[in-house]
Amino acid sequence: MSNNTTYAEISSVLRQAMDLHRRGQIEAAERGYRAIAGLPGTPPEAGSLLGMLLTEQGKLAEALAILEATLSLFPQSTLCRTALGQAYLQSGKWRLAAEEIAAVLRTEPENADLHRNLGTACKNLGDVQGAVLAYRRSLSLRRAYDGRHPAVLTDHATNGVKLEHDLAQIRMLIERYPIRQDLAEMESALSTELSANPLYKQAPFRMVPIDTESARRIGWFYNRLIHEPIVAVPDQVLSRPEELTAKSEEICAGFPLIIVDDFLNPEALMGLRQLCEESTFWFEPKDHGGHVGTYLDEGFDHPLIVAIARETRAAMPHLLADTILKQAWAYKYDNRGAGTRIHADQADFTLNLWITDDSCNRDGGGGLIITDVSAPPEWNFHQYNASASTIDEHLDSRNAKRRRIEHKANRAVFFRSNYFHATESFHFGEGYVDRRINVSLMYGGVR
Repeated sequence: MSNNTTYAEISSVLRQAMDLHRRGQIEAAERGYRAIAGLPGTPPEAGSLLGMLLTEQGKLAEALAILEATLSLFPQSTLCRTALGQAYLQSGKWRLAAEEIAAVLRTEPENADLHRNLGTACKNLGDVQGAVLAYRRSLSLRRAYDGRHPAVLTDHATNGVKLEHDLAQIRMLIERYPIRQDLAEMESALSTELSANPLYKQAPFRMVPIDTESARRIGWFYNRLIHEPIVAVPDQVLSRPEELTAKSEEICAGFPLIIVDDFLNPEALMGLRQLCEESTFWFEPKDHGGHVGTYLDEGFDHPLIVAIARETRAAMPHLLADTILKQAWAYKYDNRGAGTRIHADQADFTLNLWITDDSCNRDGGGGLIITDVSAPPEWNFHQYNASASTIDEHLDSRNAKRRRIEHKANRAVFFRSNYFHATESFHFGEGYVDRRINVSLMYGGVR
């Protein structure tokens, strides 16, 4: 198209390209955007959406060039700033990303996705408190509970493991907080839902779409922040930080892991147990292993978690001084199962902490299996979490040695994140509070 192209012609091409983009016809959409981008009279949507499309394809350098040029022509374009913030985020330009996202939030303060992206930018700048504030705002917009019937679904699929966990948790909350009248209705709804679809029991790991009837039944509370306990944060949460400092020298000398028992002081341990037992932040059902998960950006952000992460980092300055907290998460498992399959993580160091009381462990299992082989540097995230057979082939080719770390309450295992590791099979007690829970903190990257 030429500089003489009319506005009507440009608008027609833009509408067609946007429709192609929505329908997933990426190459055709890209041709349409490129045909009009930069022409006199072209609206900012063309360059903005082209940059967004290129970002989705991983063509970040070109995306940034187009978006920055578009924004210079249309500095008031919210769409362009949003796309540019996302491109900066994908490119690891955290400060620039935070600036663009914050600018858009001034006009779109209810945009949950933008608050989440701002949290990610802050986290990667080493600003944990800023990240928590942004993540919490996003969470309140997406998963707030107000007890209304009906409510917009927060998620569109679930599985039997997740629903059984939620039912057990609600029953525990009824015992501890009998004044909550709405909990009994949730218990009834979850029981009915589990009985309504045989797949929940026949294939408990399989993700099942939440249909209209299920949405009517459980949508008003499913995966919402129904309850968070009041948990105090002690002045010091680690029981013996000096031991962590001393043992961390072993990793500096080349050893792949260290083990610290009685990691948290008793008050911090009890607070962490209460937080994980009562908080309804277990939003992620897993398709294997029989567990549910919670993450820093999904409610696992209590000041106690932040304090543990901060004191751990302070106790290991020679290892962690130049790192950030890349992620914090917890997994809660069914009463028995195979555990998390073998994988590695893209970070420098991981702290794994078990918090379930030893009296709940029926067979002595549930520990950590860790190898002395790391993932190849050229592997990506998907390869780090590839099929067990692919990883086993890699381990066999390196004559990998496997070490078993026995499960023990309040035991912390600190190891290099990119070493392949897995959860051992386990059998814990049948009660809700007997379930195996592990808390993980992952550090890496230089600010």
